[in-house]
Amino acid sequence: MDREIYIKFNGGREVSGVLKGFDPLLNMVLDNAQEKMRNADGETKSRSLGLAVIRGTHITTLHPVDGSESISNPYLAAAEEAGGDAPAYQYTPKPEDEDEDVEITEA
Repeated sequence: MDREIYIKFNGGREVSGVLKGFDPLLNMVLDNAQEKMRNADGETKSRSLGLAVIRGTHITTLHPVDGSESISNPYLAAAEEAGGDAPAYQYTPKPEDEDEDVEITEA
């Protein structure tokens, strides 16, 4: 709570704001909400929404604005400890400046 988050919706809308509350259906209340809009030329405009209630059923992605931290895969470590086979592919995040793409390599 009280952390700035970034939300993408069905249909392409994007909003960021400070999370003030949520319920089990992922409906959220954001303060200082800003909607980011892109036109066909790729230009981005922003408008202030202030205090906004976000309906959880329309959210496709949600993440903190300040980023996230990469951790080791606990399932991979558990499989190796148990002597089982490791997965054939492993997810490797790209640097932050290329956050739209991910790299998947054979293990």
